[in-house]
Amino acid sequence: MMTPDMINIIVTETNRYGNLVIEQWNEKNLERKKQWKETDCEEILAFIGLLLLAGVHRSKNEPFNDLWSMVNGRSIFRATTSKLRFKTLSQFCRFDN
Repeated sequence: MMTPDMINIIVTETNRYGNLVIEQWNEKNLERKKQWKETDCEEILAFIGLLLLAGVHRSKNEPFNDLWSMVNGRSIFRATTSKLRFKTLSQFCRFDN
């Protein structure tokens, strides 16, 4: 079971790491600056839920893009978040500093 405090830590550390990486990117790429989109408790809970759902459906060997496919994918993935945002959260999700 994940407590609200645990979720808040994930949100805080994910945002901290996202801001750090984007800041470093912007220092090296002055002409192509990016901005980190802050996450929140609701989005992190949805992200964790999709990770669990993927496990329930045994989609380990299923191509990532297929989870969001209009043909073979699961509508819950498309309804919850965009493929790009899920990928971004997967990359930046942190549990500690």
